Amino acid sequence: MVDKRIFYILFLLITLCTIYLFINRDGYRFIKQSAYSEIYPNYLPSIQAFKSINDSTVEVILNKSNLDSSNKSTILNLKKGIHDYVVVNKQGQDSLKVTIEYLATEDYAKQGNSLQGGITIYNSPLTQNSKETNLDKWRDDEITSTPLERNLVNELLKDSIKIDDKDNTVEKVRKIGTYLSFHLRNAVGLPTDSLLNLSVFNQYKCGIKGEKIWCGNYALIFMLFCKQAGVKTRYVEINKLYSVFPGNLHIFNEYFITEQGKWAAIDLLNNTLFYKNNYGDFLNAVQIKNANAADSSIKVFKATSDTSLAEVNFSSLPKSFFDTYNPTKELKFYLSLNY
Repeated sequence: MVDKRIFYILFLLITLCTIYLFINRDGYRFIKQSAYSEIYPNYLPSIQAFKSINDSTVEVILNKSNLDSSNKSTILNLKKGIHDYVVVNKQGQDSLKVTIEYLATEDYAKQGNSLQGGITIYNSPLTQNSKETNLDKWRDDEITSTPLERNLVNELLKDSIKIDDKDNTVEKVRKIGTYLSFHLRNAVGLPTDSLLNLSVFNQYKCGIKGEKIWCGNYALIFMLFCKQAGVKTRYVEINKLYSVFPGNLHIFNEYFITEQGKWAAIDLLNNTLFYKNNYGDFLNAVQIKNANAADSSIKVFKATSDTSLAEVNFSSLPKSFFDTYNPTKELKFYLSLNY
């Protein structure tokens, strides 16, 4: 009788755990875009120093590791009293604010007081979100491939794509992206069920032969090649207004630029391999999603052969692109591929 009670209690506990995991399964699968700093922790600006220019003007100098070329420091013209000041406020990015109290010497003098005025800083850098800073959290290593398939990918990287050990991250992505985008340019379409059951490398082989693959296949193929080349990638999902594919979703990638400590977006299916602003900085998924469709300052780089790229204006991209990428959409950044 006791054994039966123990059995029923264990059965109930396992059932409750299973229900809990099922209800909360998305929490183990992806991170929704809730805050820019949650997805792009290395982008959080932090303050290196405050430099007083005069008694009412302060220069806020940011840490170079957090910067792109457009944001090295900010000049704040202070108002009397305690006020909040925005140091950084980029499109699609969390703001960095400081609270500063400014007391003017002239106000003391009016009261017959010899005290000098001054500036008091009440808060400075934002903290890093170390939970998401760990790149190992993004599980691109879950793409299954056999030793033979990995050897074949390595041969392609060396002989056809011409990856060199001295190449930096951007150069590796340029070579992989142009090669894959060009050679898979005729494969866009609805895949068969049998193709979806193949390994990622065999999906690549089918796409090369012109068999239809969709955005998720493009993203996985890119991840497979990048993983073998030593480039960290992740899987990003965005809603679409319409699609020939079930679910009305679109999948693309981000890759991590180790030398710059930042993520950048790439979309093989759309042949949009690099996005750069007018300062030459690579843009990430949130920045592209939130960008104005008429913004001609953003340059997009597309493959014209398996080794070359052409530059076009962001505003020249087709309507179908902006039906997918626009500020009304929600992004999901996948922690795991075993969904």
